[in-house]
Amino acid sequence: YGSIPFAFIFTYATKGEIIYKKGTKNVGVANAFGVGGLPAGFLTVMGETSKALLPLIISNYYFGDDLTTSLIFIFSAMLGTSFSIFLKGKGGMGRTILIWTLLILAPISAILLGAIWLAIYKICKDSYYSSIINNFLIPVVLLPTQQSIPFAIFGLSA
Repeated sequence: YGSIPFAFIFTYATKGEIIYKKGTKNVGVANAFGVGGLPAGFLTVMGETSKALLPLIISNYYFGDDLTTSLIFIFSAMLGTSFSIFLKGKGGMGRTILIWTLLILAPISAILLGAIWLAIYKICKDSYYSSIINNFLIPVVLLPTQQSIPFAIFGLSA
């Protein structure tokens, strides 16, 4: 399920454009908005969000509240997103899945990481570099706030 390239599908369906040949050439949400416009972007957000929600729902249904199992399910969706079998290993970065996972399972950490990203962005004025720096801080924030080694390891996947 994680391999379904929603950005590719919705950008092609709405504009007839091949997303990995336009804009940033990334098969992700931001490029779907840029290349496909608002309809493609919003549909992509919904599809990518489902890649966080569906694994959580399935994991909780079959395995209860086991955090490690839920994180493994979500990590699998992130791998599929990043290395889609439908796009010969190309894919997005899995940011939407990560953001929704944190908002659902670790809202305090999500807010803290959002504030850190904003502070970094105000200093360097570049969202790309702000995101890279913030990625390194995800496990550093998750370990003390969630007090969970599996969550910190999951944070390394960002």
